[in-house]
Amino acid sequence: MLNAEDGFDLRHRLRDVTAPTLLIQGERTWLTPLELARQTAEGIPGTRLISYPGRSHAATFTDDRFVPDVLGFLLGG
Repeated sequence: MLNAEDGFDLRHRLRDVTAPTLLIQGERTWLTPLELARQTAEGIPGTRLISYPGRSHAATFTDDRFVPDVLGFLLGG
């Protein structure tokens, strides 16, 4: 499955995203490194990137900051 993702590069299409975008990334995520999240955020106009130090991919959802960060984004804060 991971090999399939390696051959699927849509970075050139990121600039076409027009929806408000929030990326939340755990800094300890080995599958998708923080640098990849930064590149993705830079490619989508107006994207907000939040990184959680010490968190893995799945642990971002259980972080105490997750719900307030998402609600703040959705409510325009």
